[in-house]
Amino acid sequence: SADLKLHDYAHSESSVLNYGLPSLSQRIPINTDPLTLARHIQRIITSFEPRLDPKTIRVVPVVNERQSYVLAILFDIYGTCSLPGDEMLVNLRIALDYSCGAVHVFD
Repeated sequence: SADLKLHDYAHSESSVLNYGLPSLSQRIPINTDPLTLARHIQRIITSFEPRLDPKTIRVVPVVNERQSYVLAILFDIYGTCSLPGDEMLVNLRIALDYSCGAVHVFD
């Protein structure tokens, strides 16, 4: 995808236009700080997923020498989902795949 140059439109950075996630195009994982990206993802989840308690959301970069996604950064996401009459722990892994600009979700 193209670089949208949204810095002139601050409101769009926190909209569903891009969910505040920096563009994955024109970057490779080596040039990306996983901790900074984890903070971005945590902020996105806090803003756009009201079922998760914001105080419980954690996004942790995964360092895995044997991962099958060469051009990807993996993250484990933890949180507590509050549904009417029920509360459950959420734990999933995502891969930000720089080879095609996709996000893969694993449970």
